[in-house]
Amino acid sequence: MFGLTLSRRATRLKRWADRRIRGFYKRFSQADFRKIAFLAVLFFSVFIFCGGLYDVVLKPKVVGMWRGMMMFISRSFYGESQYLGESIVAAIFLLLGFGGAYLMHRGLYEVYSEREAGIWVIAGALLLLASVLMLEVLAYFKAWA
Repeated sequence: MFGLTLSRRATRLKRWADRRIRGFYKRFSQADFRKIAFLAVLFFSVFIFCGGLYDVVLKPKVVGMWRGMMMFISRSFYGESQYLGESIVAAIFLLLGFGGAYLMHRGLYEVYSEREAGIWVIAGALLLLASVLMLEVLAYFKAWA
């Protein structure tokens, strides 16, 4: 590579990797672990609520076919099955709801002006409401199927 010998390339690669590892260690040692723990609990709860254990244990199909159309929602008569796509859609809607709740919290507690607070709260409430409505529509289609 551009006239470098193999040992010089290896030395440069080792220096580059050492710098990256030192930088990662420095950032990781200064991290706020309360935020990391909160995010871990958040993602674990979304994983559990959206049927992650069902997906891991039974390994369902990603999407199904019904009358020549791809379906994200299982059309089982008893409703005991679900597709992986349905779990992913539900997880996205749940994360949108958590995002809306966070925006509302930020608007109520971390603001500098009343106008900014109102914008944050309204945006969070709309996002939370949209998430709840989308989850209701998903549950309706699941029950209707």
